[in-house]
Amino acid sequence: MTSRAVTFGRYTLLTRAHLATLETILQRWPAVTVGILEHLESPVHAELHLSHAEKWAAHEEFYQMCTKNWAPARNPFSAEERASIWQAAIRASSLADRVRTRVIPRPELHHAAFNCAFPADEYDLVFPAPTPACGDFDQARNATFGELLARPVHEVRPPFVTHTTDILREVAKGRSWEEFLAPGIHRLFLAMNGPERLARRMSTF
Repeated sequence: MTSRAVTFGRYTLLTRAHLATLETILQRWPAVTVGILEHLESPVHAELHLSHAEKWAAHEEFYQMCTKNWAPARNPFSAEERASIWQAAIRASSLADRVRTRVIPRPELHHAAFNCAFPADEYDLVFPAPTPACGDFDQARNATFGELLARPVHEVRPPFVTHTTDILREVAKGRSWEEFLAPGIHRLFLAMNGPERLARRMSTF
């Protein structure tokens, strides 16, 4: 095990569950980098070399799920906006000395770039272990990224997991956003018109 961890995601909605996962990672690793994914290009143009093409063919269903997840309607916030939300949450939780954020291209499309930025001998790749309530993408994520990036994936078990779709449904029933959002981001979320932008996302499910 290395002294640093890296984890990544889209983080369309930064929740208390994400912070709980981060704190769980910090129980085992002194420092964590959170990769905030940016969708820059069509996968047709990404790393079209032989090894990538072979991996694509071997994990076609996973790539199809990734493509669905990256539909514009499901991603109302830019990478820069999501990074600013993460930074606000890190400050509010007094974790700035142990947690960094970095906007990165999608690792399933840019294997070499990810491993160059986060060498396996310096960074452990860490994700929460999937639970029975997780969807197909989360069930497949850890094992598939381990294969695509040719490196071990370490799993942690946070105290709870909350999915964005469930939060959207609960808010639609009258519960407040602040119940679910990571501490320190509620005002910023409102300033970004987060509720309105995420309400439009519901129509994609």
